[in-house]
Amino acid sequence: MRAVELGTVTSTVSMLACLAGAQNVLVNPSFEAPAAGGTFVTRSGEFGPGNGWGIGANIDHIGGLWAAASGSQSVDLNGSVAGSVEQAFATIPGKRYAIRYALSENFFGMGDKAMRVKWDGADIESVIVVHDPGRSATNVKWVYRELRHTATGNQSTLAFVSTTGAMPGTVGFAAFYGPAIDDVSVVEVSACVGDLNSDGLVDDNDFQLFVVAYDILLCADAAMPAGCPSDFTGDGQVDDADFQVFVVAYDALICD
Repeated sequence: MRAVELGTVTSTVSMLACLAGAQNVLVNPSFEAPAAGGTFVTRSGEFGPGNGWGIGANIDHIGGLWAAASGSQSVDLNGSVAGSVEQAFATIPGKRYAIRYALSENFFGMGDKAMRVKWDGADIESVIVVHDPGRSATNVKWVYRELRHTATGNQSTLAFVSTTGAMPGTVGFAAFYGPAIDDVSVVEVSACVGDLNSDGLVDDNDFQLFVVAYDILLCADAAMPAGCPSDFTGDGQVDDADFQVFVVAYDALICD
């Protein structure tokens, strides 16, 4: 798991892949169903039959209260308390998947917002969204984040879990104000060894990502990118043996 802090403008960790044309395995990825109305609807249980997402505790399903990252609706992971959303989907054991989502906050709360991203119940990322008083209903300042994870079964579950408690806000001291998410995707990524940004090439961009992991060394280090994708030999560290594998792929350049 990696822990990061999302600042007021940009993320400290960002590896957005070129995923055009890849198939998103999620249903209702932008929370467009059911309709959330002109402001928001507090929901619990699920988003309704066929709409993909289950709900822990309760969340606020945002309609017109603020601008979405994609489409017209999004989710505040806090309803009356800290809540969560999750969805199960078919995966192929041993295949790697890219998880991409838009992140912001319920800016009506005056404190920082915290959440965890989980795959099959295990944390793969912990995020703090630093409160930005410059956010507004028309300028939510969404930031896209990406993670990688390897599936171990024929079905996997992705969850976004708020760990944000009560704080001062525009409607008083309450737990209404949580991290906001939208436009979630899970796609199978390239099996080409060394293609760390999944653009079909093993080039200088991948080398820059490899160097970061090489300098960290241990996959168990919290600073290592989720899933330790540069550990090509599977020995729990990114070292000279992995570099030798990378060089061969780099010389070939194009993923077949």
